[in-house]
Amino acid sequence: MASVAVWLAALLPSLVGRVLAALGLGVVTVTGFNIAWDSLKSLILTNFGGMSADIMGLANLAGVGEGLGIILGAITARVTFTALMSAKKIAGI
Repeated sequence: MASVAVWLAALLPSLVGRVLAALGLGVVTVTGFNIAWDSLKSLILTNFGGMSADIMGLANLAGVGEGLGIILGAITARVTFTALMSAKKIAGI
């Protein structure tokens, strides 16, 4: 029983450090991504809203808004997946 406690005591600082590093990387990635993402979305909406009424109506009929939503959602999923995989590598899982 004592050997298990010694083994856990030796393993704990390394494990805690890895988990904290993975969480820190995740927070930095998500925060930076949110800032860049909000800026990109506002830029797209500003430019989309600046079109003439005829072209905007045609773009809406063509599904440009839904297409942009799908593309932006796919980018978000990819960034999230990449951040999780890098956090997994840091945590050593």
